[in-house]
Amino acid sequence: MNCPICNNTINENETFCRKCAWSILRADNEPEQDYEERFKIAKKNWERLIACECEARYRHLHKEHKILFCTDLYASSDYAFKAAVDLARECDAELIIYHVLESRHRYSGQIITADGETWASKEVFDKLRTSLQKYYSAKLENQPAPKMRVEARSGIPWIEIVRMARKEKVDMIVMGPYSIRDPKNGFDLEKPRLGETAKQVSLRAPCPVAIVTSPDQRLSLEQQTSAGEEK
Repeated sequence: MNCPICNNTINENETFCRKCAWSILRADNEPEQDYEERFKIAKKNWERLIACECEARYRHLHKEHKILFCTDLYASSDYAFKAAVDLARECDAELIIYHVLESRHRYSGQIITADGETWASKEVFDKLRTSLQKYYSAKLENQPAPKMRVEARSGIPWIEIVRMARKEKVDMIVMGPYSIRDPKNGFDLEKPRLGETAKQVSLRAPCPVAIVTSPDQRLSLEQQTSAGEEK
């Protein structure tokens, strides 16, 4: 027989439906009116459950996936960018290229650039976004490009990255483990460590974080260090 609520097949020796939990047996002293009301409630609840499951499945299948790639403007991010591109292609996701111009205090209005501290302005961010677009478009090397968007903000990097991930509801953050240059402590190849930004993001992000490195990255760092010592 089939369950009158969910149409699931029920064996002869079973007393309830194992799919919707409808009780097949009706008590002898249960009034007809109570039974009919119980049946209507169970049927309505089952239909609501199916509708919710269909809606959740629809949202999952039609969700616009997003990958947030965080760049520090150094070559150490290139390996993470390749991984982010591969992920975006595989998942048919939008790739958001994101850089935070560091500020000593997020409300100060001043940002730190290669030329020193300056006031944040629309021109600075427009120039930065254009540079990022050109740089990473060239890295694709004529390969099929995923849907890409470039964003830039100012502030404390890890705070702004986490904020951006929450705002955009990204599926994953992809970033490098550290910057090649650390103006405070320098970079010691003999004592590799996770950068402060990567550490804080991995601890506080609202989504999975992929911290990407490669043997080629260490080789690149060693070559740059040797070149710097020769100079």
